[in-house]
Amino acid sequence: MSKEIFLKNDAKEILLDGINELANVVRITLGPNGKNVIIQDEFKKPFITNDGATIARELILSNPTLNVGAELIKEVALKTNDLVGDGTTTATILAVSLINESMKSIKSGVNPLKLKENLELLSNKIVKYLEQNAIIINSYKEIKTIAKIASKSDELANIFEEIVKIIGNNGLIKLENTKNSKTTYEVMDGYILDNGYASSVFANTEIQNCIFDNSHILITNEDIYDINFLNDIFLKMQKTGCSLVIICNSISEPALSNVISLKEKNDLKIAVVNLIDTNNYRDEILKDISYLTNGKFFSKEISNNFNNLSFNDLGFTKKIIINKETTKLINDKEVDEYLKNLEKLIGLATTNFEKEILNHRYYQLAKKYAIIKIGGQTELEITEKMMKAEDALGAINATVKSGVLPGGGSAYIKATSILQYKEYTSKEEKMAVNIMKETLFAPFKQLLLNSEIYFEQELLDNILESEFNYGYNLFNQKVENLIDSNIIDPTLVEIVALKNAVSIACLIITTDALLVDSSYDSLLKKEINNQIIKDSISGMR
Repeated sequence: MSKEIFLKNDAKEILLDGINELANVVRITLGPNGKNVIIQDEFKKPFITNDGATIARELILSNPTLNVGAELIKEVALKTNDLVGDGTTTATILAVSLINESMKSIKSGVNPLKLKENLELLSNKIVKYLEQNAIIINSYKEIKTIAKIASKSDELANIFEEIVKIIGNNGLIKLENTKNSKTTYEVMDGYILDNGYASSVFANTEIQNCIFDNSHILITNEDIYDINFLNDIFLKMQKTGCSLVIICNSISEPALSNVISLKEKNDLKIAVVNLIDTNNYRDEILKDISYLTNGKFFSKEISNNFNNLSFNDLGFTKKIIINKETTKLINDKEVDEYLKNLEKLIGLATTNFEKEILNHRYYQLAKKYAIIKIGGQTELEITEKMMKAEDALGAINATVKSGVLPGGGSAYIKATSILQYKEYTSKEEKMAVNIMKETLFAPFKQLLLNSEIYFEQELLDNILESEFNYGYNLFNQKVENLIDSNIIDPTLVEIVALKNAVSIACLIITTDALLVDSSYDSLLKKEINNQIIKDSISGMR
């Protein structure tokens, strides 16, 4: 398809218009007094949210040409959300301020490449300043505060605090939807395999669970088509009354029917668990279970696997609880050395997916694992609470990694103190300082605007003159120690938001051409002509 070309100022103006369109919707959600946005999609029910990442993801401008700018700034929000799970609105506000202020400077004759270089240098300096002033958290109260700030929910904040008290700061927390009206949580007291029994016949009809004490386990990635290789095991089970759980890749219908028939005719304590949706890390899960239960892992890569199978080859667990969806193994085995090896693998992981799987395996074995089941009266309420819980979880994880800073935009304001105008000589350096200062003030100004508090330079000066931990408390409208008042932000969120904002801003200010499918051009020209007509009519009046 042919392209329409926009050059220099025309390209920048089009990008800027699209960027500001998106930012104007996202920015109103910032802070404790941020406003909601209703989102309508022709394929979904309308829903209400104040989650910046969700709004950015859903927003597509009707003008495809302007949408180019919106899509670029959307990357800031979504990348920040992917990395730290929070800070999307802050990142958007920082990026838009950087771009708008930089565009003004470029129009006045500043070299965009030199400006870019200086903004990146200043950004690195600010990041170091924030890292040096970070405060390492040491109480559950701070976790609760972070969760409340991110989710704007007392209910979720209380739940996160309770869970962290049980599993510690470094435990794994998973989020799930539930059809219940209430949000609840469950702390795992054993190893949880995300697969249940192959047939409800194995479950107690009253409780829909299969529960065995002191059970033997066959662990294999084989597809089982017949069960003759287990005949000796079945005979011993009949004599001793012991139980057996078969954990396998899959079992054929005839083989499953035979197991069920043996169970019912001989009153055997037996169950089968199929491994479903474990994808390409199935074998690693089975090796973990093998280690945990001291059993042999029968791999299909080794021929004649089941020759001379004996009870000594089977794993053993003190208790196993199997339902339709999960299998829980409860054992007392020490796994510290095994966990150390997993930690090494996590450190060597080269992709986020690989690291996520290794972390999941680690926390399952370490029994530092909890599930929050998000409930609500309506589907819309559940969707909104899930988004808030995701923000809170991201903020908590970031806090544990990097500590906290005074919140309310205060840390950014204090960071401007290291940008001394007199230290710089060139026009580009001085302009970069001005731009960066204005950008670092932007989140605070937006917080005031969303709280309908009039901005005064005197207030900003008071914050700048106070100690690092001091800032403006929106709730009592006083300058005070924000750390003591538990108004805090995760350091990592603040840093990632700034880095991403600078990255996209520097790309945009050094852009001098825009290529758009020519089919979009008629729409753009039509809008320009309509605006000319409106301006003409307004002038006649």
